[in-house]
Amino acid sequence: MKKKVVITGVSTGIGYSAAHILCKAGYLVFGSVRKEEDAEKARDQFGDNFTPLIFDVTDKKSIHKKFDERFNLVGFIDDNNIENSSVLGVPVLGDANDIESICNSNDIN
Repeated sequence: MKKKVVITGVSTGIGYSAAHILCKAGYLVFGSVRKEEDAEKARDQFGDNFTPLIFDVTDKKSIHKKFDERFNLVGFIDDNNIENSSVLGVPVLGDANDIESICNSNDIN
């Protein structure tokens, strides 16, 4: 049985490289992207061991929905989880008291 891994943020950077390496090594990789075109690109580049998960890491409802869908197809993914996604939510100087933005950025990152 192949090991399964979830990686957030696979369209570029570290997430992309991790997905590429792990797919080549035979892992089943479930990688998050925000756009359908990024999902198609990743699917083409990583091959049959890759399954895109299209959601925005700032939208908790979409995350739960997508993981429920995956669980129903492949079962529990308990081998690995790489939380690579991040957002830059630091307010500009004039909005330094925008606590909600600061907390949101910290929650995601």
